[in-house]
Amino acid sequence: IFLDDNTCPHRAGFIRNYLQNLGVKRIEWPVSSPDFNPTQHLWDQLGHAV
Repeated sequence: IFLDDNTCPHRAGFIRNYLQNLGVKRIEWPVSSPDFNPTQHLWDQLGHAV
């Protein structure tokens, strides 16, 4: 599973084709919404722990 955060490299056609040929499943997430970004919550928790 590949988490696509809509950055330019992830949107490039050859990258999408490459991932599709490998059978990688993509999950698209809105780039500007931290509420929908699970990694943002992990970084927040890590920051509080350190």
